Amino acid sequence: VPCIAKVRGEFQNPEAAIQQPAPSEDTAVDTESIISKVAGNLASKQKYLLQHRLKTGSEYRWSVEHVTSTKTKAGSDTEETWTRTLCMRCYKVVDFAPNQESTFDVSMESFSTWKKINEQSPVTFDSKEPNSKVPFEFQGIGDRIGVVLSTYRVKPSGQVVSRSSETKAVDLSLGDVLVPFPEEAIPVGYKWFVPRNCAVTNEFGRPEQIPLRTKYEFEKIVDQKAYISVQTQVLTPIESEKVKMELMQKMSSGYIAFDMVLGIVDHEEYECNEKVQGYPSPDALLHYSYKVTSKLVKDNDKTATKVQPQQETLTALIKPIDGKPVLRKE
Repeated sequence: VPCIAKVRGEFQNPEAAIQQPAPSEDTAVDTESIISKVAGNLASKQKYLLQHRLKTGSEYRWSVEHVTSTKTKAGSDTEETWTRTLCMRCYKVVDFAPNQESTFDVSMESFSTWKKINEQSPVTFDSKEPNSKVPFEFQGIGDRIGVVLSTYRVKPSGQVVSRSSETKAVDLSLGDVLVPFPEEAIPVGYKWFVPRNCAVTNEFGRPEQIPLRTKYEFEKIVDQKAYISVQTQVLTPIESEKVKMELMQKMSSGYIAFDMVLGIVDHEEYECNEKVQGYPSPDALLHYSYKVTSKLVKDNDKTATKVQPQQETLTALIKPIDGKPVLRKE
């Protein structure tokens, strides 16, 4: 009410209205800032139900690129290894139950890889080349192409109800087969955690179970996509360098872009950059880095093999330069 009275007073006195200075640019900026803050507060209170919507008969494909760089050093001996793998991953939905649980088959439709050790000639393999022979390092890959690797039954939240497979599950540090969402609606800024154990062997040959958890955080919404950060966390102190070395490939951080309209992951990106020193000898050093990018392939782009990340949120980027992947700081 006092503000309304003030405005009315200005209009009742024309001279005062004429002498009233125009709002400064700073005032305008402050107003926009206030409006933006209010809109942000309102958005943060809005809740969203994130669910996977897999339709019967549908096929979803992702182009996946996995690049690694490994450097081992012991005394004066140094070995560096670089690998780059491209594959086309396919989910074929075979059933959608009345309770909204989906059943789908997972397969790998194509696979190509490149590996180089020090200055040796690189070893390559491409399943799309009819005369391409499978190198010794990649034996068994050929039998996995074009066949059903696993069959999953999942809830809309991504929770796995059952899994059947004739092959051993491969862990690419991509977490579960689907993103495990909370079953209730959540606001932007919400965090949730998924615990798991990692089996390792210490330097004395004894098996251990290391408790880990994956931290998810609903960061923002852009172009109807929910951006979710992902980070692997170790829940117990690790003193053994041998155990740290085994945990390397299980550690990752990155993000997921989930299409809220289609109900499917649009693209995701993970990376790891870890060092271990002191095993198996005091002067030994192991430096391991990897980056995994995955992008949903649209119907008109099923031949795509090169992944182009749409958002850079990580501190390091591995790219093939002059024929070999290298780690480059952004």
